[in-house]
Amino acid sequence: MKELMDKTREKYEKKRNKFNFFERTYFNKLKKPLWARSRGDRRFDVVYRDQGLLYSEGKIVLASIFKANSLLFKHGEKDCPAAVIFSEDPYFEENYFELDKIVDYLIDIADGYSADSEFRNLTRILNEEMSAHFNILLPFSICNGRKVYFTTIMVHRKHLPSNYLKSGWFPLLVCPSKTKASIILPYRYWDRKLVQMWRMKELPKRKYRETEPI
Repeated sequence: MKELMDKTREKYEKKRNKFNFFERTYFNKLKKPLWARSRGDRRFDVVYRDQGLLYSEGKIVLASIFKANSLLFKHGEKDCPAAVIFSEDPYFEENYFELDKIVDYLIDIADGYSADSEFRNLTRILNEEMSAHFNILLPFSICNGRKVYFTTIMVHRKHLPSNYLKSGWFPLLVCPSKTKASIILPYRYWDRKLVQMWRMKELPKRKYRETEPI
């Protein structure tokens, strides 16, 4: 996985800040979903405000899904929220299965299988369906002593190779020092093999938490 992520970074760096008209005005540009505009939902306004910053200064990291709106697991048109974990530590690209373990820990915590008081506030956050939480540092005790963050994102289908979530991993653009927002790196800039793996369902799959459809 590290090799694919490094090649993705190399590919993106050649394009960063050199986007053509189509990329700037259509493919890259993110628009708030109609359902969010019609409801006056402002939870993800920071994403649309800071998308330019993320494209120009964001760091590419590997993200793993914790939960996502159930509509995102099949073809559709609606862009919907999801919750993911990510780390800026390269250790997790060399050992990406460790992210799976952390997600499994989080599912157990959310389901109430841990009585540890350390996780009381985290349990509340993990189970909230209508709130957006950004860049929450997870307990070191479940992250092999390394920094791993829990955050919510808006999944824009046009940035996925398949229009929906076929895999639990994807490259994410983050810039925690300047914005709490993060966005999926458009698949146009992924390494070709990473796109192929996604489309062929070669990445390991497991059951994820699903939230109610919008």
